[in-house]
Amino acid sequence: MRWKGFRGATIPIANLVVQTLVASEGLPSTGVVGLHFATTGGAANSFANICTRIVVRADSTQIFNVQPLHYRKWLERFSQSNFPLTTAATAWSLWFNFADIPDDDLADQCQFPRGAIPSIEFTTSAAAVTGSLIVGWTISDQPAVFYPRLIGQPMNLAASLTNAAFPIKEQGLLRAAMFDTTNLGRLALKAGGFIYEELIGPLFNTVVTGNMHVDSERIEDGTTVDAVTAAHRLPMIPAPQGSSEAILDTGVGWLTTNELTLWAAWPQTPVAAPA
Repeated sequence: MRWKGFRGATIPIANLVVQTLVASEGLPSTGVVGLHFATTGGAANSFANICTRIVVRADSTQIFNVQPLHYRKWLERFSQSNFPLTTAATAWSLWFNFADIPDDDLADQCQFPRGAIPSIEFTTSAAAVTGSLIVGWTISDQPAVFYPRLIGQPMNLAASLTNAAFPIKEQGLLRAAMFDTTNLGRLALKAGGFIYEELIGPLFNTVVTGNMHVDSERIEDGTTVDAVTAAHRLPMIPAPQGSSEAILDTGVGWLTTNELTLWAAWPQTPVAAPA
């Protein structure tokens, strides 16, 4: 069973300055499978202007640190509705459950870390205007078995490299990987010495080609959000350090700031149902 509520107090948004909006006070910390956000102030306080970076902390530990495009692609790829969150939206949600599992009870066994103090940080652009942020939530009565991590990191790889390696240091069970394919020649995802994905991007061997990474997902997902960001499903696997990495051939124009975002499941301690 799920139930929903919201916090009556609002978080102020200042006019035309970059700022970090922090939502923490008054939020539940048990059984939380989703947090919901809505803004006042009109179209300028859209997802694009409020969320240039999304950080979620449980106590002081980051469990989300993700660029908005990768979050939107994750939502489209793994939600049951393949929901294409638009940049113009003035309401959006952050989900902590296994959004790709059709059975709600099973999906909700992944939750925000039980009993930890939540802190959600949105870094705005300077185009946000005077208004406020309102926060709501969805709570489940299912036992807390896992919690998610959705962490993006710049790969710091130069253009025109062959077999460049970016080590995977995520210690949870990998469920998905998101990355930009613009100017990508090839990318392989290896975990525990086994290559789970190895496909070509749109600049294979320096020749413009079709984008195999994105096309391979279309049986399950559209490209409404973005036609160049890949979001590959992984079978909830461990990624031992030293034998887990992304291996890339980068083309001309590849950016050192391009990120690899990993979605992983971590065990809750202790395993318990909401009181």
